[in-house]
Amino acid sequence: SARLLSVLRTFSHEEIISFEKFLLSPFFNTNKNFIKLYKELLKFQPDYKSDLLTSEFISGKLFPGKSYNKQAMWNLNAGLEKMAEEFLTQLSMIKKPLNKLNLIFEELELRRLDKHYLKMLKEMEKKLQNSKVNADNLGYLADLEENKSSYWQKIKGLPHKAAENEFNMAQIYTLNYLVIIS
Repeated sequence: SARLLSVLRTFSHEEIISFEKFLLSPFFNTNKNFIKLYKELLKFQPDYKSDLLTSEFISGKLFPGKSYNKQAMWNLNAGLEKMAEEFLTQLSMIKKPLNKLNLIFEELELRRLDKHYLKMLKEMEKKLQNSKVNADNLGYLADLEENKSSYWQKIKGLPHKAAENEFNMAQIYTLNYLVIIS
């Protein structure tokens, strides 16, 4: 599909290799046809433009001897496009580890893993300790205070202990607002 190809066109050489590894991971991909489709599409990189780049041609390469099934190819393209989006999500988490930590906090809270939660709070605090004051980092500091508040309220069952974190979070949001408007 055009949307899938528009995503693939943006991949660097390293990302092309990494996406193939991603597709080979049984944790992320349970459909072996996605890797086959990707390998066929790679033959048309970097611009993914050719008279041969049609659904019918690719189908013939993927499923020799079988008649063309438009719906099956549409599903395969849509599935690979979703895989590419998931790959981009993984890349984003690598580039922004503090976003990843926030996702981990949610899972640790649900599982009531207080020791792990506390360890991750300390890790997030350490990463933010020497950070510059900007809108992104102020957002992360507010997240840290929110996660501390959740720790006291939801994991430890001590809502009165969360008051300081709630106050700190309000101060950070106020500071963030001032940074944004300045």
